[in-house]
Amino acid sequence: LDYYAVRSRLATLSDADMRAFQQAHGDLPAADILHYRWLKHLGGRREWQRLLDNFRPTSDAELNCYRLRALLAGGRREEALAGVPALWTVGHSQPKACDPLFEAWIDAGGLTEGRVWERLQLALDRGERRLARYLLRFFDGPLARWADALYAVHLDPAQAARSGAFPDDGRYARVVIAHGLERLAPRDPPAALAAWRRLQDTHAFP
Repeated sequence: LDYYAVRSRLATLSDADMRAFQQAHGDLPAADILHYRWLKHLGGRREWQRLLDNFRPTSDAELNCYRLRALLAGGRREEALAGVPALWTVGHSQPKACDPLFEAWIDAGGLTEGRVWERLQLALDRGERRLARYLLRFFDGPLARWADALYAVHLDPAQAARSGAFPDDGRYARVVIAHGLERLAPRDPPAALAAWRRLQDTHAFP
């Protein structure tokens, strides 16, 4: 009952109110749940200093993005941007609260094709095609053709088994081929096996 009573007035909750609830109910899961709800409320209202004053380490991406945005707003730019890669490099979409943080990081030159390539692989490994399509727009250098190829073989794994499709024996070619064959193997084992035997003679797979 205390939890629901306090939760209903997050907008007017003082730091002292939250501390009192934590002291009274700190041994219950509801205490952590309420604290994280409150921090997200502070983040949504951009009450950055209060958020930093009451922040606790957490694996919650939304809260961590709010924390880094708070640091950014407080002039601790280098510290804030240093924490962005760990939040960016995941195989799923992050909460909208992270968008302003990512934009600031990208504007500061933090995003490289290598980082986008890493996230593209993670996204496709998880089957996150929508995220993968979004990531393709960030490629404008040497990796662009390999990013397109990786996405293409994800959609049509048989491309990886076609003779001469990827003649270059480079790191990125091998990633594309391996991803395609791993997806093709359950669908057409004979074709995947034949391609694998052929490609071992032309590409330096481990």
